[in-house]
Amino acid sequence: MRGFRNKEVRVREQEALEVERKSRAFQNFFELTNEQVDSIKDRVAAFKGHARIVVHPYAGEFPFGMIPEERRIRPEKEEAINRALLRWADASVEDSPPILIFEEEDRIDDLMTRLEKQTELNNQFYIVPTFSMWSDIKLSPGEQIGKADHWGDAIKKLKGLGVTNIIVGGKYLSVVDSPNHESGRVLSACVGNVLNRLSPMFDVELSHLSYSDSRKELKEIEMRRGAHDPRKR
Repeated sequence: MRGFRNKEVRVREQEALEVERKSRAFQNFFELTNEQVDSIKDRVAAFKGHARIVVHPYAGEFPFGMIPEERRIRPEKEEAINRALLRWADASVEDSPPILIFEEEDRIDDLMTRLEKQTELNNQFYIVPTFSMWSDIKLSPGEQIGKADHWGDAIKKLKGLGVTNIIVGGKYLSVVDSPNHESGRVLSACVGNVLNRLSPMFDVELSHLSYSDSRKELKEIEMRRGAHDPRKR
């Protein structure tokens, strides 16, 4: 009986350690303590205003704006994103800029468990909850897609942390022709939405985790947008 109780205690202790490790490694970006905010500010300053964003790294269904041809490279992209997340998870806090993960509200637990099972969690990730199949920010259960807008809060928080430049990557990005748009093309899908929301206020670059062709197209779009960039007025 004593051996059984000891095993039960060990199981509970292990579970408690796992919970503590998760809470340390994954922090809600909108629920940071003053101490955590100061820590991020130091990291941002050490990396000269830089931060990283990964959008829906393990997304399943295709969100709005995707084209069927992109199905064929989805597995390869997910594996590349997974390798990058594991590399960042293994790094120490001091050795990497702040990394924000935009994740669907109902998949956050899966994200944490998936990374925890693959590697030690030495680093810290800052979670931004979003709607399912779309990258707009969702902060409460009752909010409806298309009606909740927290981008102003996110931008204000990023600026308050000293962020000036951001690399954004993720699983789903589309660049589509749009004759009515000033640049002639529009960024769409989950990654495109985040890029569109942040690019007027920050220097934003598309990560290699997204399509290489799209990186070139994004550069072209940004060049065409230059005259309309409020940061240059």
